[in-house]
Amino acid sequence: MICRPLPVMALPRLFYVRVSLVVDAALGGLPKMVGAYSDGAEMKGDQLENEGQAQQIAHLGRLALMGEMAASLAHELNQPLTAIVTNAGAGQRFLDNGVLDLKEFHELLRDIVADAERAGKIIRGIRKMVRKGETIK
Repeated sequence: MICRPLPVMALPRLFYVRVSLVVDAALGGLPKMVGAYSDGAEMKGDQLENEGQAQQIAHLGRLALMGEMAASLAHELNQPLTAIVTNAGAGQRFLDNGVLDLKEFHELLRDIVADAERAGKIIRGIRKMVRKGETIK
């Protein structure tokens, strides 16, 4: 093995070395070492680049998932919120027309409360899902 001294100011470098012990019949059966080395800095750079690409792919996957979750959330909340607005508008029209059936108006308010509670339940369910802690089965 040939060894050359490194200059005093040399920085540590990473080398990959592969060595094998070979018995050479031409040398009368004496063993000799055969090896090869490669500069590990280049391989390490490739490894870091691959890790960076994997991180970027994971990030894009998380962004896509967030988009799907936002669309799902909007869809789930849109129905009860639309019902609340519709029922509140109907209640205003009852008051504006001066025709007020208290039983029907009370039922209208009950529907508004039920739809608001349903929207709140959706939000609480999402908060529970993203909260750290036990896995939901």
